[in-house]
Amino acid sequence: MDSMSRQTHHPHVPLERWLDALADIGEAVGGDEPVTDLLDRVARTACTLFGYDFCAVFLPDHSGAALTIVGSHGLSADYVAQVNADRPILLDVHSAEEAPTSVAFRTGDVVALEDIERVPGIGPWGGVAHEQGYRALVSVPLRRSGRVVGALNGYHAAPHRFDHAEISLVNAMATQAAVALGTAQLRAGEQDAIRELRRAEEVHALLTATALRGEGVAGVAAALAELLGAPVRPR
Repeated sequence: MDSMSRQTHHPHVPLERWLDALADIGEAVGGDEPVTDLLDRVARTACTLFGYDFCAVFLPDHSGAALTIVGSHGLSADYVAQVNADRPILLDVHSAEEAPTSVAFRTGDVVALEDIERVPGIGPWGGVAHEQGYRALVSVPLRRSGRVVGALNGYHAAPHRFDHAEISLVNAMATQAAVALGTAQLRAGEQDAIRELRRAEEVHALLTATALRGEGVAGVAAALAELLGAPVRPR
């Protein structure tokens, strides 16, 4: 038996644990959990069920040019912040140096590497792999409404063979996570809109009261300065 076979194990997740895990993620759909907390929960659940040493959930940054870690388990907050700031996964690299997570996001296909030490022509992402201390990884696209919106990565410190059953289960979890993510993002957008409406109502009420008191332009300027927290000079 070779070293790869000795270090390979196949997760046999009891049905009850699997259903509980999906229910736990699904429960977030009806709650008000922030997006980052939700994705941390997904990463933690994946580590628990599949025995990953650590896990990360990647989403596109505001520019759409890179993927950054938004949720994770087994990685320190300082390390995540450093990776996101200095070494995000670039999406404009289409060559042998393209990172596995970028390939999964771009193609919509699962990417599984049993041992990165055996990957020929490993690109710059290999340095990050050595720094994080993993030998095997699986990157699963997060799909919603036929579109890839992120990626779920599971990592093993030792070589690991990802069989079809495991990949199918991780894929199912990623699908559930993508649905919960979409709901959380929609809820966050609604909350932002509600806050803006309330702010607009406050502005309207204050300016109306100022006008009714007959305080003129100077009174309006003073009211705006109070709302903005900065001086306003009437002309």
